[in-house]
Formats: sequence, C-alpha cells, structure tokens
Amino acid sequence: MLAALLILVVMVAAAALLTPAPAQQLWYLRLRRPRWLVFEKRIPLVELCIDITLALSTIEAWRSTNSWWLLAAYGALWLVVQGRIWLICTTRRLRYGIWCALSVGIGSAVLMTAMVPQSLIAATLLLPLLLWSPLDLLIMREMEHLQR
Repeated sequence: MLAALLILVVMVAAAALLTPAPAQQLWYLRLRRPRWLVFEKRIPLVELCIDITLALSTIEAWRSTNSWWLLAAYGALWLVVQGRIWLICTTRRLRYGIWCALSVGIGSAVLMTAMVPQSLIAATLLLPLLLWSPLDLLIMREMEHLQR
C-alpha cells in the first residue's frame, strides 16, 4: 500500500511540475482547432480518466510484479503523457505533440503487451490511453496544418 501511495504522490508532483506557465497556456488555447473537434471541452475529462486509469494500471503492475524496470517504463510513459502540453507550449511546436502522441501510442501498446501475462487488469487499464493516442495524434496533425 505504501508503494501505491508513493506512486500516486510522484505522479501528482510530476503533473504539477509539468504544467505550462499561464502565458504559454494562453498561446496554446488561441491556436486554431479542426472544425470536427466538437468535443474539445470534454478533453480535460477524457485526459483525467486516462490519468486515473494509467495510475491504477501502474499500481496494479507494481503489485503484481514488483519490477523496477516495469515501474520505470510506466514512469517514462507518464512523463510523456503529462509533459506533452508543457513541451508544446514551451517550444511552441505542435510537431512535438505529434511525436509525443506517437510515442504514447507505441509505449502503451508495448506496456499492454508486457502486462497481459502478468496482470490482465493492468493491461486492460492501459486501453483508454491506447485508444486515445491515435485521436490525439490526429488532432495535433490537424492543428499543425491549420496554423500554417
């Protein structure tokens, strides 16, 4: 239980540290979005659900394997997921968001495959992230084209 609490504290701290400055966020919010992106106001809720399922998957993976390597892989995936907007806002390059979305998709697929024999619950909890990353990639690509 202590490990789960420590994992959650680290995840929350990383999310807080990777929040862009207000001026950087304003730049990002002023970017043009695709017309088909009618659910944009619900994206924070989707990302919160993804964050929760990723945290639960991390805890379950640790509980079932006690593998530091696996925990490091989850940590790397978490940093890319959380750092994506910070990286885009800091550099003002949507291209980095495309690469992050692609990395998250590949990383979540690899982790999910690794977790299936260890814990079906941990693998299943990665499914929202695996399903969201292609849509995130598409949104970033469309936004990049709209800014030209």
